[in-house]
Amino acid sequence: MASPVSNGPGFFGIVFGAMFSVVLGAVLAAVYLVAQPAEVVTAAVKEPESGKVYFIQGAAGGGSWQRKSALLQAPRGTASFTEADLNGWAAQTFAPAKKDKADKTVDLVTPGLPNFRLDGTELQVGVVSQLESNGIKQALVLQAKGSFAQAGDGWHFVPSQMYLNSLPLHKIPGMVPALLARLSSSRETPPELATVLSRATKLGVSGGALAVSMP
Repeated sequence: MASPVSNGPGFFGIVFGAMFSVVLGAVLAAVYLVAQPAEVVTAAVKEPESGKVYFIQGAAGGGSWQRKSALLQAPRGTASFTEADLNGWAAQTFAPAKKDKADKTVDLVTPGLPNFRLDGTELQVGVVSQLESNGIKQALVLQAKGSFAQAGDGWHFVPSQMYLNSLPLHKIPGMVPALLARLSSSRETPPELATVLSRATKLGVSGGALAVSMP
């Protein structure tokens, strides 16, 4: 006669099945949230829809960032950059290279320009990219909001929250540090930004501007 134990799935089978269900559910939930693009707006929504993620863009590029950047080159130089200053700098620094007309290749992901917005004492930075595969286009909105912290090798941006479309990356253990490391290694930091991050004595958002002081 077969034992009662041999007829069932067994303890490890039950545990594995439960773990698989949890992981599969998490993966499906993540895929669903990534497929729900954040709504891109230019101002805070008065009546935001429950459960919907918004990407509020900062002021259009322009301002006087060149003049303010020059101030930082002097000993003990200080400057305060507005959203317009930061986005003006981004528009010039990260402008995509023009493709040759004969180049018919289609990039899988076409990144947009970084966009900066100041929110209280935090800096928001986001990029709206386009994913194209098999004729299907999907918006990818990566946005993070946080502040700067000083460590031994300089200043680092420390996000309090980060989203990829509607997926809250900051709620996934270890995801944000890994993504930041991947992003920092994927492209070279602009020289002027590298100088500020490594040498600034003050770096933070206050009074509606990003305040920078140099030694």
